[in-house]
Amino acid sequence: MGRAGMATETAMTMFWLTAGALVFALTLLALVMASRVLGQRDRAQALASGLRETLVQSEARAAALLEATLTGIITLDSSDRISSANPAATALFGYSEAQLEGMAFAELVPGLRPDVLRAGTTQDVTVITRDQRSLPVAMSLGEVRHGNEYLLLASFHDMTAQKRLEEQQRAFAQAMDDTVRERTA
Repeated sequence: MGRAGMATETAMTMFWLTAGALVFALTLLALVMASRVLGQRDRAQALASGLRETLVQSEARAAALLEATLTGIITLDSSDRISSANPAATALFGYSEAQLEGMAFAELVPGLRPDVLRAGTTQDVTVITRDQRSLPVAMSLGEVRHGNEYLLLASFHDMTAQKRLEEQQRAFAQAMDDTVRERTA
């Protein structure tokens, strides 16, 4: 073999060695990138799992608070129907949760038009219980976003004891006035 043949063979060997080294380097780079992507995917999955667990715990905590509160709470959907009620609301109104769900707000609070209800307000109203008793309550309104829908949240605090105390105070004040007038005369 002549010099030209050896040079060609050496050049070809160098070409194939360089090509092989390049393929090896690219394969190694691809493995490193795949390892990083898999590592990031695993970290993302772990993060998503942790967030999911945090959300579940947060929802459970919120549900427990709603169940434990002594204030009756209902939510109204966009058609002014009750969409949910906590145990305090069922006890206050005398209906089961299933009976309250879907009930028109006007059935519970007659005389109060739902279209005038505004979040961030509190007012004294009279509700009608299942056994047709009139019950004085303080009603506070708020707004809650549920998915793409805004729900009106109404909380009710029974004012019966307070009204009874106010009436007793008025009667006592009247009796005192009558006594003072009698003694003055």
